[in-house]
Amino acid sequence: MNAKGFFYICAGILLLVIAATVRSQAVNAQGNDFIAAVSPDGSSSMSAFALRSDGEVMRIGYGNGAVPTDAYPNPPVPVSEISYWNPSLVITTSGALWGWDAGWPDGQWRNFGQVPPPVVSTTAQSWSTMKRSYKK
Repeated sequence: MNAKGFFYICAGILLLVIAATVRSQAVNAQGNDFIAAVSPDGSSSMSAFALRSDGEVMRIGYGNGAVPTDAYPNPPVPVSEISYWNPSLVITTSGALWGWDAGWPDGQWRNFGQVPPPVVSTTAQSWSTMKRSYKK
């Protein structure tokens, strides 16, 4: 790829970013509702689930747009407290793990407790001792 082609690709990407930014600002000016999260359907139906800012779960399907769904209820916590979402799993910003349990007669959200923190090494890692042994 020559420099001219690379320039045109970068310019095109920049224009797409600018257009998306301007469009999102125009959409936000029209109302306070926005899509807070999107999750794939998991089936081959070419659809996805979207979580709106008001907590409503929508199904976005190929050819039929976004429609409300009763398959999954609204999340158990406010949308502002969600750090990860898919229709059957929610992790809050405080680390609480919620799962949708459809096995109950009417289905319900269950709190599974805190997500364990990541494992972090408490000893400093350094390659300096190895470097010294090979510098001799």
